[in-house]
Amino acid sequence: RIHTFHSFANEIIKTYPDRFSRIIGREHMEELEQRRIMQGAIDNAKTVLLRPRNDPGYYVPHCISALKELKRENINPKEFKKLVLEQEGTLTHSKDTVHKSGRFAGEVKGSHRFAIDRVKKNKELARVYDEYEKALAGKRLYDFEDMLMEAVHTLERDRDLLLKLQEESQYILADEHQDANNAQNRLLELLSSIHENPNLFIVGDEKQAIFRFQGASLENFLYFNRLFKN
Repeated sequence: RIHTFHSFANEIIKTYPDRFSRIIGREHMEELEQRRIMQGAIDNAKTVLLRPRNDPGYYVPHCISALKELKRENINPKEFKKLVLEQEGTLTHSKDTVHKSGRFAGEVKGSHRFAIDRVKKNKELARVYDEYEKALAGKRLYDFEDMLMEAVHTLERDRDLLLKLQEESQYILADEHQDANNAQNRLLELLSSIHENPNLFIVGDEKQAIFRFQGASLENFLYFNRLFKN
């Protein structure tokens, strides 16, 4: 079988729909509907920073892009909220927050102010993520990134389905792997982990690992070098 990661995930969902209780019976969402749902999520989350008074819809595409990135990195709303709180805690306990000398001695550093603003926006985004997922569930919809996340999460808890797919996937080749993100790596890891040293053929060029907006990174590309050293 030859697949993209998403088409592989989609085939699993369509072949074993009863194994995907969270999205069974849902329809794939179109882009226009996604924008409407995101605007509603921003409104319902009672955001301030992500809903400017003069242009309430300004951050809609930014939020869609941010949630796509989170899902590609296999981060759900609960995990994202935890990460934001950790980020806030790090800033709160940071000692290098004010200028020690010079003209602005005693004043909070500009970089620290911007970091605080980012945390405030991320706290709102965490609420938006929650509202967005609730809206998708209520409307019986799922987005493009959900296909991969659902496949990963289901295989993590459904041992029978995982074993069946592992038995069917004795030899795996992943091409252009420098573009892989965390969710895609996790899927490869699950499928190949039936063996201590699996027949997993990774093809890629780390010099081309430039698509960070797709969730790719050199860290993800080199992951399997460490996981399967032999």
